[in-house]
Amino acid sequence: MTADILFIHPGNQKKTYQNLSNEFTAVATPVWASLLAHSIRSHGYSAAIYDANLEGWDTSTLSSVIQSCVPKIVAVMVYGHHPSASTQTMPAARAIAEACKKAAPELTVTLGGTHPSALPERTLKEEPVDFVIQGEGLYTLLDLLAWTREEKKLSDIRGLWYRKDGAICSNEQAPRIENLDTELPGYAWDLLKPLNSYRAHNWHCFQDFAGSAAPEYSDVRSPYATIYTSLGCPFSCNYCCINAIFGKPSVRYWSIETVLTWIDQLVEEHNVKNIMIADE
Repeated sequence: MTADILFIHPGNQKKTYQNLSNEFTAVATPVWASLLAHSIRSHGYSAAIYDANLEGWDTSTLSSVIQSCVPKIVAVMVYGHHPSASTQTMPAARAIAEACKKAAPELTVTLGGTHPSALPERTLKEEPVDFVIQGEGLYTLLDLLAWTREEKKLSDIRGLWYRKDGAICSNEQAPRIENLDTELPGYAWDLLKPLNSYRAHNWHCFQDFAGSAAPEYSDVRSPYATIYTSLGCPFSCNYCCINAIFGKPSVRYWSIETVLTWIDQLVEEHNVKNIMIADE
């Protein structure tokens, strides 16, 4: 399946946790990659997701993914369900970017997420990528996709950091997404591995392991999914980077009706047993 944009969720469960990754660690669905991919498809572009944290990391696998998708843009989205986890994921993101450039030097590779948004200039200086996205990413990626069709200039792409004549340049910030129900209406679950490939934290399910009739350990924790019901944080703690993505302290919500629709879909279509609401 070809795709205009390939989202890569960085990480490597097996390398980080070794044998513990076989059973004890949680494996969460990549929320931002899935949200953005779903929205971008609604604008007429095609998208694919490669979850390196779930599928492991192998350069030959990446080469086959790139060859099958033939993307115009690779977007490595560096997020974590705790804000600091984005920086901890940067070594994996760098390895992915290096492998992408080695496999296809002409490929456009961009980094987005919490760490790149907090330190965009430094990220562009340090990482082997063409662009850095500052902010939530949706409008920047849509502008970048229009650029691949020669419909926009680099200087017109909102929220973008790039190099020009050896200097690092940045454009005006992209606006925040205000109507979440309209602009980020759902998740591209169909682009991920089946949700029974993901599993909840064991502490998420402790209540299910008590008693003689307790189910098998693995049966309780999967299928599993992570969602947001809001974006942002109303506080401005000086030690926290979360608002680097959102621009300022604030909270925006999806409607209750939208969230209930997601939960119904996860339970009825994907048989999900546990849902993590990862709001800040």
